[in-house]
Amino acid sequence: MLAGLADQQASVLLGDPAPDVPGGQREADGAGAPESTEACHGARLALLAALAAVTLATPALSTATAVAPAITLTATALATAALATALAAAALTAAALAAAATLATAALTATATLATATTLAAAALTATATLTATATLTAAATSLAAAALTATATLAMTGVAVLGIIVVVAMSVTALVVTVTMVTGVVRLRAPALVPMALAKSA
Repeated sequence: MLAGLADQQASVLLGDPAPDVPGGQREADGAGAPESTEACHGARLALLAALAAVTLATPALSTATAVAPAITLTATALATAALATALAAAALTAAALAAAATLATAALTATATLATATTLAAAALTATATLTATATLTAAATSLAAAALTATATLAMTGVAVLGIIVVVAMSVTALVVTVTMVTGVVRLRAPALVPMALAKSA
């Protein structure tokens, strides 16, 4: 519609001759002052420029109007994609944090398990050392008891032997005393008779 109006106005402003009208008058070519001709020419150029601007702006406006929804949809799609990317990144971050927390918990559990195992191993070593020391002390006590029994038996046997020797010595002394006593008695009994005989022999 605007394009048709522009064509009509352009044909008028460009100085196309008016149609013949019966009984009408047409001004002769070249009539009028030169100043008015230049002013009309400048006005025509200004009007042509305005019409050209309107003519050019109309398709641009139509194009902008047609493209605006597409641009809006594209911007919406880009914003939606950016939001989806942000949500995916947040989900990945949450998953990474959860995995890190799980690994940390597993590491703590493993550390506690190792600590418990180390404590149990230390307790087992202590118990083993205690049992070894107890066995050693038991063996030493057994050896000492055996040695004491052996010494006691040896002392007992030695005492018995000494006692036997003492008894033998006592019996020998007793026999010697008895013999001496008997000899002394015999000498006393025979001494009076033996004296004259000795004197006789010496004479």
